[in-house]
Amino acid sequence: MDFETFRENLARDIKETLEARTGTDFEVEHRTAEKMNGNYEASLENLAE
Repeated sequence: MDFETFRENLARDIKETLEARTGTDFEVEHRTAEKMNGNYEASLENLAE
């Protein structure tokens, strides 16, 4: 499995789990932070509007 597939599957699983546990819609997005010593990936979970 490549990183992009892993990231998409993780986002889907997080969204499904949060929605199942709370009964609320969520949005999951990914961001990349570029730093001098490397790049970092972040997953952000927000309540859907």
